[in-house]
This record gives sequence, C-alpha cells and structure tokens, in this order.
Amino acid sequence: MRVRRPGIALILVLVAAAAVFALAMQGAVASRLGAVETASSLRLHDGAMRARGAASLVFAGLLRTAADQEPIAGTGSDASPKQAPPSIAPDDLELPAFLRQMLEESGAELERAAADAAASQATTQALDGSGLGATAPKRVDLTQAIELILPTQLIDVEVDGWHCRVSLSDGAGGLNINTADEASLLRYVQAIGIEAPTDRAIVSQVIDWRDDDDFTGERGAERDTYERLGIVHRNAPMRSLAELLYLPAMTREILLRMEPDVCLSSDGRAHLGSASATVLAATGVLSADQISRIIALRDQGALTPGALEGIIDLDDESLAKRVRLETSPVLRVRVEAYPPGAKLGETGQALRYEGAAIVGERGLLELGLRADNARRAESDRPTITLGGNARS
Repeated sequence: MRVRRPGIALILVLVAAAAVFALAMQGAVASRLGAVETASSLRLHDGAMRARGAASLVFAGLLRTAADQEPIAGTGSDASPKQAPPSIAPDDLELPAFLRQMLEESGAELERAAADAAASQATTQALDGSGLGATAPKRVDLTQAIELILPTQLIDVEVDGWHCRVSLSDGAGGLNINTADEASLLRYVQAIGIEAPTDRAIVSQVIDWRDDDDFTGERGAERDTYERLGIVHRNAPMRSLAELLYLPAMTREILLRMEPDVCLSSDGRAHLGSASATVLAATGVLSADQISRIIALRDQGALTPGALEGIIDLDDESLAKRVRLETSPVLRVRVEAYPPGAKLGETGQALRYEGAAIVGERGLLELGLRADNARRAESDRPTITLGGNARS
C-alpha cells in the first residue's frame, strides 16, 4: 500500500492539472470569442451611425430639391447626380436636432446621440408596414403624400471616411399582400418566375390565410392543414412577412424574391416612382411598353405628370385605382456602408442596413435603421406556432 499511494497521488495531481489547464483553455477561447463578438458588434454599431448620417444627408438633398421643384437623379458608381447629397454642407441642411447633433459629433458622443435618436413607435410601425417587423400598422394615410421624385439608382455619400450607398423606395407602394386580389397576386408570382402548380398554390394559400372563413380554395390550406403542422391559423391579415413561411407551398428562396416587392399596409396602389416592373405588371392596367417607358423616365430622374401624359392617362379612373405618382410619407431605406479602406462592390466588406423614414411638410420626421442580418434573423423566427416550425 505504501508503494501504490504515491502513484495514486501523482495520478490525482495530473488529473487536477489537466482539469485546470482545460478550464484555462476554455476561458481563453471564451474570452477570445467574446472579444471578436464585441469587436464585430461595435463595428456594426459604428456602421449604423454612418448609415443614418448618410440617409439623413440624402433626405435633406431630396426634400430641398422637392421644395425647389427640381428633379433629382440618383447615382451609380460611374455617374454623378444632378444635385449630389455628399456636397451639401451640414450647416445648410434643415435637419431634426438629433440628426444635426449626430452629424457634428464623433466617438462616444456620436454613439450617445445615436442612442438618443432611436426610432420612435411611429417609425417602428413604418418598418412593420414595409414587411420588416412583426406588426402591420394601420392603413397608410396618403393625404400626407409629398411631391418627391425618388432616385432609382444608388446615391453615394461619404460620412466620416465611410462610403455609404443609399437607395430609397415607397414603403407603401408595392404589392399589398393583405389586400391584393387573386388575379393581381397570380400575375405577380408568375412575373417573378414561379411556375405551375406552385404559383396557384401560393396565391390560394395567401388568400386562405388572410380570409375569415375555413373554406379551402383550390390548392389552398385552411385550419385543418395547419393544425396537422402544429401552426395556429389566425384567419386574418398577415402581420409579418415571416408568416408567409407557414404556407405549405412557400420556401425561403421564394420569400426572399418577394420581399423587396410586397408590403403589409397601403392604399392598394403601386407607386409609379419606385415599384418594380413585376409589381407594375401585377396591377393589370399597364402594358409592357408603358412599364418600360415609365422605368426609362425614372432612370432619367424625369418622372413627372407632364412626362407621363404621353404614356398613361392619370385621370383614367380604372388606372388611378391601381397606380399613383404621389409618394407616400413612409419610405423604405436601404444602406450599404463600407468602412474606410474597404473596396466598393466587395460583398463581404459591406455592412447592410434597412429601415424606414417618415417624411412630411416639415421635412424628415423619423428615421429608423437596423442591421440587415438582424432583420433576417427576426424574419426567420416563427411567430405563431404550437410546437411546429416555419417551413424552409
């Protein structure tokens, strides 16, 4: 026994040493991962500040141009705007106080200013109405519509050494997934390349999901189908685009194709100034030639009532029920932010943000942006289940 005890003691010491070493390694790895995660989070937050500043400059230029009744054109990488937002001096802008402060400050003060400028409930509702959140707002009030020509190309803006590319569209000017009729929905899904029988299945299932009865349309799905899948079927309008993933015929790939074109709340009319060609085609009141000519005018920054006279008759009642030239007060905003030294166009180097702005006679009223990856993670989460999961 005297011989074996020292051996056992040595083994215990070695085991204890190995355990301590393992814990130390685990702590080091966790610390390293924590540092990487913190650095990534700070970079994302830093980019968000610059993205907000860039979007603010763009809105200042657009709104001032609208007041002067002069069209503005967006820019790509090889063109210059008629009135470039980057050249506007912050002191000349009519910006809300919190945005002026954000543009003038830097470092920790800039972060505090941005925190104070978090999106209000109104902006959150605007985000949701564009399909970016969990709850659809009330009907969009177009009595507050503004005469604003939206640029159709990216607008390049430099903010604190960051290169930002901003794009805008009417947040209530797409295809309203909650009110569009069956014919419009079918024209749209076919226009984006969804083939039979999936096209009709998606349309029927959208209608079955949002109506208040349990009658199943052809290739549709009602309460009994969703109960088998463990999903609560509300028989009510969709409150999030993520709900589309519950449709048996829907996939994430199809949803990603639809996402830029659809909205949850609108007056039901497509915006001539920013709706895609597929959305305009879905209205059923415009020919392919008319759509092509309208988009050509948009690309020239010249989409005005006068320019449209030779293409369509805006006084035509049937057409006026389907399309509009006026811009709603809710605008969808997308920003690609490139850190100093990053190469433009390199997908992996850009930070992407998406959100909404509310504009009116007093200028920019609200502006809310969030990281695109955070938004997609949110849209991936099921919202109404009984233990089931959204389809992929």
